[in-house]
Amino acid sequence: MTIGALLPAYRELLALHVISVIVWMAGLIMLPAIYARHVATTPEVAREAGFVELERGIIKRFVNPAMYAAWGFGILLIATPGTLSCSSVVPFLLRSGS
Repeated sequence: MTIGALLPAYRELLALHVISVIVWMAGLIMLPAIYARHVATTPEVAREAGFVELERGIIKRFVNPAMYAAWGFGILLIATPGTLSCSSVVPFLLRSGS
């Protein structure tokens, strides 16, 4: 199923998809560094520094919304006519004989 109305907005959808994937991956790359810093400190210092709130905030404000946006824009890109061809995805379906 394709949605013809998406064709004029293809470049914008692609740009938004790429931006959301970059933000999603940047958040995922940042989290291990924050977790390592959190583990390296004592519980009192971690509480005062607000590591738990920082970790939750990054996940809730950046990682999750960017993930949902990347999936949504990706699905819209797939639904755009002419962007997905069965012959490029599954070439063995077009072979005759055998």
